[in-house]
Amino acid sequence: MEIQTHQIPFLTQTPNCFSQTARNELNKGYYPTFNSDVQIVIKVLHPTFSWKRGSEVDAITILDPCAGQGEFLGAVTRYLKKSHDPDNNKPCQFDSYAVELDADRFGKIKGVTQKVNASFFDVETTGKYNVILLNPPYNKVTGELVPWVKQASRMLAYSGVMILIIPEYELENLEMLEFLNNTYSFSYAFLSEEYEKFQQVVVYL
Repeated sequence: MEIQTHQIPFLTQTPNCFSQTARNELNKGYYPTFNSDVQIVIKVLHPTFSWKRGSEVDAITILDPCAGQGEFLGAVTRYLKKSHDPDNNKPCQFDSYAVELDADRFGKIKGVTQKVNASFFDVETTGKYNVILLNPPYNKVTGELVPWVKQASRMLAYSGVMILIIPEYELENLEMLEFLNNTYSFSYAFLSEEYEKFQQVVVYL
């Protein structure tokens, strides 16, 4: 993962009313990312901290579009900060961004640069993100997660990384496969540590 200097993003909520999309999200329930899967993600993230002459700061930006209580986002942000050596003449700023629809979970998110209480589909951004963590809500309908992946991909920096946690059957969906193959130069899927129970995979893009 090569970190490049770019505009620091800012999230804004579009002036939509509470949409049917948002209602559907809430109805799908809440399934936080398992800590064992968080550890898998941390093991495969290897940031390269590039520094461009004349820039005041290199910023690593991390976005979780359905952040829950922020544990996944917090763990990855802490790992990236710990991975950075402040003595290597490559100063770096770490900014984390959370979007969460449920008001109670939103209120428990701490220590982020910015958080927005909204549906991800009602949010716009002014910039791009180096790392996107996407564990979206879903029902057992093949293909329903494609809009999530497309929306998040538009916000990903050119040399960034997206971590996608989805049901394995989504990788059998031709629309999903075609989009991933045409958008990302590298992909690798791990079985979730809770695969036997939920049949989920952790996809590194």
